[in-house]
Amino acid sequence: MTFGVSVIWAQNTKVIVLDGIYSQPIPSAHVKFINIKTGESQYVITNLNGLAVLPTETTYGKQIKIHVSFIGMKPVNQTITKGTTTKIKLLDDVELLNQVVVTGQYSASSPEKAVHKISLITRDKIDQLNAVSLDQVLARELNMNISQDGVLGSSISIQGLSGENVKILVDGVPMIGRLNGSIDLSQINLSDVERIEVVEGPLSVSYGSNALAGTINIITKKGQKKPFSANAKIYTENIGTTNVDAGLGFSKGKNFGAVNFTRNYFDGWNMDDPVFGQPSLLADSSRSKLWKPRTQYLGGVKLGRTLENGTLIYNIDAFNETILNRGLPRGPYGETAFDDKYITNRIDNNITLDLALDSLSKLNILGAYNYYERKKLSYITDLTGVSSIENPTKGANDTTKTDLIMLRSTYSNQPKGKNWRYQIGIDLNNETAKGARILDQKQSIGDYAAFTSVELEPGDKWIVRPGIRFSYNTKYGAPVVPSLNIKFLPKSGMAVRFSVARGFRAPSVKELYLDFVDINHDIHGNPDLTAETAIHTSANFTYTKLEDGRMYKFKSGIFYNHIKNKIALAQASPTKYVYANVDEALSLGFNIEAQTTIKHFKGSLGFSYTGIKNTITDAAETPELAFYPQVTSNLSYDFKKAKTNISLFVKYSGELPQFVIDANNNIEQQYIGAYTLMDFTASKKLWKDRLILGAGVKNILNVTNVSSGSSSGAHGGTNGTRPIAPGRVYFLKLGFQL
Repeated sequence: MTFGVSVIWAQNTKVIVLDGIYSQPIPSAHVKFINIKTGESQYVITNLNGLAVLPTETTYGKQIKIHVSFIGMKPVNQTITKGTTTKIKLLDDVELLNQVVVTGQYSASSPEKAVHKISLITRDKIDQLNAVSLDQVLARELNMNISQDGVLGSSISIQGLSGENVKILVDGVPMIGRLNGSIDLSQINLSDVERIEVVEGPLSVSYGSNALAGTINIITKKGQKKPFSANAKIYTENIGTTNVDAGLGFSKGKNFGAVNFTRNYFDGWNMDDPVFGQPSLLADSSRSKLWKPRTQYLGGVKLGRTLENGTLIYNIDAFNETILNRGLPRGPYGETAFDDKYITNRIDNNITLDLALDSLSKLNILGAYNYYERKKLSYITDLTGVSSIENPTKGANDTTKTDLIMLRSTYSNQPKGKNWRYQIGIDLNNETAKGARILDQKQSIGDYAAFTSVELEPGDKWIVRPGIRFSYNTKYGAPVVPSLNIKFLPKSGMAVRFSVARGFRAPSVKELYLDFVDINHDIHGNPDLTAETAIHTSANFTYTKLEDGRMYKFKSGIFYNHIKNKIALAQASPTKYVYANVDEALSLGFNIEAQTTIKHFKGSLGFSYTGIKNTITDAAETPELAFYPQVTSNLSYDFKKAKTNISLFVKYSGELPQFVIDANNNIEQQYIGAYTLMDFTASKKLWKDRLILGAGVKNILNVTNVSSGSSSGAHGGTNGTRPIAPGRVYFLKLGFQL
C-alpha cells in the first residue's frame, strides 16, 4: 500500500481524499477522526471535492489519528497534526475488487463511485468461463437472453428488450453491420479484451441511438509496462472447434504497442454427431448442419505513446469470417444441393487522445472509421462430381457494404472550490450503406449531436446528475433526450441509485431504404419512419461490506421501460411488407443478487423476474403482461499454493414469452421452453506462471434445442424448436505467457 501526504497549515483540521491513480477527488469517502487520549471517534464524509473537515467544536489533542476508507479501496491509517490540511491518496484493493469502469463516466473510477449502475465482467471471469466470443459470456449473465441463428449469428436482449435497442461499443466506438437489427455477438472475439462494462437502461444522452435497453462497452487491453511480452494459446473442443491465437507487445520509453492474431475454426454440429470424432457421411445426407461450419481470422495492431499529461493510442483491427450453409441433397435422386456461403469482412480504425489538463479537468477525443461488408454467395452443387456453379436465381447472391465515420469528444471539469462538476461533448456520426437491396444502391445518414450533464452535490450523501442531448439527423426528426440520475449514500457501504431517462432508437438504413424483391420476398423500407422513443425508470440498492479480507455484497433493483413508435414489419398487402411505426413495447421487472469473497472463495447467487408486453395499434386483441424468471449462480475457488482455480457456472432461464402476429392481425403469445446451462472449468499455472493449462465441460446438462412456438429465424432450428447450444462440450486449453 502506498499513499502520498502533504501538509499545509490552516485553522481547521482538513483531510482531502484523492484517487491514488488519477488524483481525482473521492466524494463520499469516510474519514474517522480518533482522539488518541480518550479513544473517542467521529466520522466525517468527504464532499464532492474529497474534503472532510473536523468540526471546530470537537476537543482533540495536538495529534489526531485518522482512518480513511472507501468501498473497494485500501484503507489508510495515519496520525496527523491538528489544524493542518492533509492529502491522502487511496489505491484500489486489488484483492477484493480490482474494478475500473469508464462507460458513461466523467473519468475512470470503480463501479461503486459511478452514478449509473454498471455491471463489470472482468478478464478473470472471461478466462474462468473459457469464453471465445461475447455471446458465450453474456449467455451466463443475469437479465440477458441470447438468441441463436445458424447464419445471422447470436443476438441479445436486455431487460426484455431486443437487440435493436442494445448499443454495442468497442472502446467507445459503436459497432456496425446489424443483421435483422442485431450485431452478431459471435463475431466479437475476446482474446484482446480486458473487461466488459454493461449499463442496463438508456445511455442515450451519452451515446445516442440504440442505447435504449442497455449499453455494452468492450474495453480492449491498452499499454504494457514490461519491455517485451509474448503469448500464445490453443483451444480445442470435442465438437470440432480448434482456435489458436498469439500476440506480441513492447514498451520502450514513452512508446508502447501490441500485435495479435487469431484463427477460430468450427466444422459444424448436428444432433446425431458423435461425442468425439467425425460423423460418418451417408450419401451426403449429413452435410447440412444445424450449427453451421465457420472460420474466423482476426488481427490487430495497437500503437501508443505516453504523453506528459495523457496518452495517444491508434488501433486497427481486421476480421474475416466464412460461414458454410450446405443444403440437403435434392430430388429426385439426390444428385444436387443448394449451398450458400456467407463472408463477412470488418476493418475498424480508431485513434484516442486522453489528456488530464489539470487535477480537475479532462479532455478525451475519439475518432474512428469502421468498414463492414457482408457477402452472400449461392451455388448449385453437383454432389456426383462435387463441383459447383453460381446460382442464377435473382436475389440469390448479394453484397452489402456499410461504413461509419465518427468523431466524439468530451470535456469534463470541476471548478475550483465548487461542489459540482460538469461534462460537455459532441458526437458526430455518418453511416453509409451500399448494396443491391438498398434503394438507389446507396444511402447515407448523418447524426450530429451535442450533449451535457452536471453532477451536483446538494449534501454530503447526495449526487444528482441531470443531462440532455440535442441531435440533428439528416433523415429523421431526432428527439431531445433528457436524463436524471441520483445517487444517495445513506450509510457506510450503502448506495441507492435512481434513474429516469428518455431513450430513442433511430431507424436503420435498411428500415428506411430496403428494397428487397425476389421470388420469395417483397419487403420495403419506409423513409417516413420516426425514431422509437422510450421512458426508462429504475432504482437500485447496493450494500457492500469489507471486513478482514472478506467482501459481502448485496444488490437489488427494479426497472420499467415503455417504448413508443416501435418499428416493425407491417403487412401492406397479402404479399408485400413495409417497415412502419405500428406498435409499442413494455418491460418491467426486478432482480436481486448476493456476492461474497472469503479468502480464496468467490460465490454469487442472483434472481430476476421480467415481464414483457407488445401491442399493435390496430390489433383486435393484445395479450396481458407475461413474466419469465432467471437464476444465476457462480462459484469459484483458488488453490493459491497449487496455482489452480476451479469454477462452476449455472444459469436457469425460465419459460420465455414471445409475441407473433396471426393472420387476423392479432398478437399471439407463445413461449420458448425453459432450460439450464451449467459449466465446470479448471485451470492451473505452471513454470513460474508462464504456462496455463485449462480443461472443463460446458453445457453439462446437454441442452440442445428447446420447444418454441416458432423457429429462431430464417436459418434457425426445426419447426417448433429453438437452438440453444451444440450439446455437451469438452474442452482443453494450453496457453503460454512470456
